[in-house]
Formats: sequence, C-alpha cells, structure tokens
Amino acid sequence: MKIVLYDIPSKGRDVCWSPNTWKARVALNFKGLAYESEFVEMPQIAPKLKELGVAPNESGTPYTLPTVGFGDETIMDSKNIAQKLQEIQPEPPLYLDASFASEVDDIIMKIIFAIAPVLMSLVPRNLLNQESADYIINVHQRYFGMSLDEIEKTRGGERAWEAMEQEFKSLIDLLKREPGPFFLGKTRE
Repeated sequence: MKIVLYDIPSKGRDVCWSPNTWKARVALNFKGLAYESEFVEMPQIAPKLKELGVAPNESGTPYTLPTVGFGDETIMDSKNIAQKLQEIQPEPPLYLDASFASEVDDIIMKIIFAIAPVLMSLVPRNLLNQESADYIINVHQRYFGMSLDEIEKTRGGERAWEAMEQEFKSLIDLLKREPGPFFLGKTRE
C-alpha cells in the first residue's frame, strides 16, 4: 500500500517544519513504514483534501494537515492517523490509550497557546513560502482582528516565554512519574 504524508513546505525548499505534521511523520518513522511526502501550500490544503475525498472536520478548521493517504483511504488528524497506523502495523505499539496520553495532549496544547503569540509572526516571516505566508497572515488577522505584529507585541514577549516555561515544567513532572527516560519508564512510546 502506498502511503503519502501531506505536509506544508518551508521557504525555498520542501522540508518539514510544522509540529502538527511532525506528529504523523514521527509515528510513521517509529513504525518503520515507507512513505512519500507531498508538500501542499496552505491555500491549497482544502482544495487538495476535497479532491482526495476527505470529509471536513466537524468543528474548527474544516481541512487541516497532517493528512495521510493509505492507498485508497485518506485520513486527516494526528489521532486518527495514529489509530490507523496502529491498526495496519501493531508493532511497535504507539500506546494510544496510555494513562498519560491525555495529560500530555493537554500540556502540549497549553504550551502551544502560550507561545503562539510569538510564533504566529515568526512562522510566516521565516518559514513559509510567500503563498502560504500571505494566506496565514490574512487568516490570523481576520480571526484576531489585529496584525500578527500587534499580537506579538501585546500578547507575546517575555510573558509568553514564561507561560510556556511553566507548562514545560508540568511536562517534566509528568515525565518523572515513572523511572526511566520515557513516559512509560524504560519503554519507549
């Protein structure tokens, strides 16, 4: 079965950078599965996924990456992709039902929200091709009612880094619950 990971290109070359698509990429690599990457500029995500027959998300942004094509089936969303990977190749396991998984998800979301005011202007400026940069700048300006520079100035800076640091401390505390370098102690997850 041909596996295709749909990802967002970075400025000037097709390399991965998005933490969202990295989750699927890491899981594919962890499973040892061969796959191809197809890079899609942000304004082309919805048209591409519609073309592939992907149903829109029920809430939030209708079409997002990561999305992975598994032969004739195309799946959007990291959790759905992980479940499919576990189904087609159970070993090594992804431990999707591990007791800590929802806690890690919650902390990661808090980290993302804490640092978002800083990253929202850095990503289009430093990582995205012009087509995607223009697109995401317009999306964020419409959503927040202010420019990305204003968001960074009013919500970013030192307070964002401090908030993120607090959440990383929570993640470290969670990691320390079990002896060993992993959340499951000596078992890599």
